[in-house]
Amino acid sequence: MHCGNARGFSLLEVIIVIALFAILGAVALPNLLEMGRKDQVKTEARLLKDQLANARATAIENNKTIPVVFAANSYTIDGRQTTLKSTTINPVPANFSWNSRGYPSVASSISIAGEGSTFTITVSLAGGIDISR
Repeated sequence: MHCGNARGFSLLEVIIVIALFAILGAVALPNLLEMGRKDQVKTEARLLKDQLANARATAIENNKTIPVVFAANSYTIDGRQTTLKSTTINPVPANFSWNSRGYPSVASSISIAGEGSTFTITVSLAGGIDISR
């Protein structure tokens, strides 16, 4: 009995398409994972910049000195420690503080590196905070 035009895919065609998707996924996945790790470094650099800006604003608002202390993979701002997941910090100098007028005790350059990506946060004597790659 003939049913006319049969529509659909054969089992072989479905297997070939699945195999192609598996190969493409195997090639693309490592690149996607690496991109995610590089984004982690960028996210942590932006977080530090934002926390430094918040600490500066707090120092001005509350008319007090806010200490900033760095370690290899963490930093402490006003007694609150933040540990970085996949990056290291290289600050020069190692510590500074914001005074009640919003000026740092010293100019500082903080490098955050990991997964082949480095960001530098620069704190100027005027209190400006910039981030660069």
